[in-house]
Amino acid sequence: MAGTACHRRDFAVIALARRRARVLWALLRDNRVFTSAPPVAQAA
Repeated sequence: MAGTACHRRDFAVIALARRRARVLWALLRDNRVFTSAPPVAQAA
């Protein structure tokens, strides 16, 4: 059973790392800096 818990933890860490990588890639792609507040939507 110990192997299963370790596998779940590894899977969760990988999922979080992928999410962070997507955010960082989007920031680099859009040439933006990170802000803790979400951007304000602009009228088209």
